[in-house]
Amino acid sequence: MPGVTRSVMKSAAYLLPHLLEKIQSRKEFLIVGYSFGSLIAIELARLLEAKNFFGRLILIDGAPDQMKFCLRNFFII
Repeated sequence: MPGVTRSVMKSAAYLLPHLLEKIQSRKEFLIVGYSFGSLIAIELARLLEAKNFFGRLILIDGAPDQMKFCLRNFFII
């Protein structure tokens, strides 16, 4: 799973500047993640919260067992 973790983190890091450009004047966000994208959505939310944004996540079909494994082993919660 480490390769998947790097892929999630790289994807989130790639998307972050685009999100910051869109929400620059607001401090709230709403991110929707579908399936594997749920992991990227979680990482994006983590990155945004580290920059003092706050918001909500909607996770659809997030493969609960895979998400639990990744969250428990690769992400700081």
